[in-house]
Amino acid sequence: MTPAAAVAVRAAGSRLASEPASWPGHVFPDGAPAGAEAMAVAALVEPAFLAGAGWDRDQQVLHLVPDHPQFGWSACRFPGCPARRRVGRFC
Repeated sequence: MTPAAAVAVRAAGSRLASEPASWPGHVFPDGAPAGAEAMAVAALVEPAFLAGAGWDRDQQVLHLVPDHPQFGWSACRFPGCPARRRVGRFC
């Protein structure tokens, strides 16, 4: 576990211990295997953040989009090109 995940698990630990367990359906598909640490971290992530970032819970993949405020990048201006813009306006 990364140090950041450990901090999140410790921060959520007391809150999660006092609340009934609920399945973080915005992070994991129904029936997916998830350990206690993953469940604790998932409980801290807001559904709206994951949706805006491009999270696919069924495939467990983050599909980042160029216009995301935190994870975005300058995309190539050529129509249909998914590449990152390098110099000027094109890739």
